Amino acid sequence: MARTKTTFEKEMEDNGFKQKFEKEYKRFSLSETVLELMKKKKMSVRKLAKEAQLSPTIIQELRSGGRKQLAFATALQIINALDCKLEVVDGKNHIPLVKT
Repeated sequence: MARTKTTFEKEMEDNGFKQKFEKEYKRFSLSETVLELMKKKKMSVRKLAKEAQLSPTIIQELRSGGRKQLAFATALQIINALDCKLEVVDGKNHIPLVKT
């Protein structure tokens, strides 16, 4: 007997829904990652903003998921301020991206 699809599985068959979901999930994932790193490193919004040389508003919007876009240079500033690194992974090759 075939398994019945969940509502989510049915919705994901609609390309419009799927694209919107994937876009929103990426934004949610980024904000959750920043939140987790801030918590782990005991950094407030103001402290991270100061370390990244950004407005606290940018950090707060990112945390809340309200920021629709983030410039790559801004993302690198936040990553560096959190004492993390960003890499491009191509198979077995790991290429670190550094702020210039």
